[in-house]
This record gives sequence, C-alpha cells and structure tokens, in this order.
Amino acid sequence: MIKNDQEAIDLIKKLYEASINTEEEWTTIIEELEEYVSGCTEIIRTSKDLIDPKIVLKIAREQNKPILI
Repeated sequence: MIKNDQEAIDLIKKLYEASINTEEEWTTIIEELEEYVSGCTEIIRTSKDLIDPKIVLKIAREQNKPILI
C-alpha cells in the first residue's frame, strides 16, 4: 500500500525502468498506483513520452477534482 507521493513516484520510476520481472508484480504496482491516485496508470499508458512521475500524479489529481457548477 502506497502511503505517500514519494512511494508512488518510486513505483512509477520502476515502471519506466522496466525493472519488473513478472506480470504479477506489474499488476500489483498498477493496482497500488490506482488505489493511491485514480487515473495515474492511464496517464502513463497513454502518454507518447515518459512524463515525470510528479507530473503524472499532478495530472491525475487534477482529473479527479470534482466540477463545481
């Protein structure tokens, strides 16, 4: 379970470095990131370039903000 942004950033970097050995480990990291900030793995998957992990979290949080009318 991710407890802070630094842990999330470290996991995103791990994904970027492709240092994951099994599909189970990949799935676990994806699930943990999604539980911490919904939408961040979608940003990682759909980006043409690698985005700085701090920016990934920022974008995901902005997308999760409620729209006030």
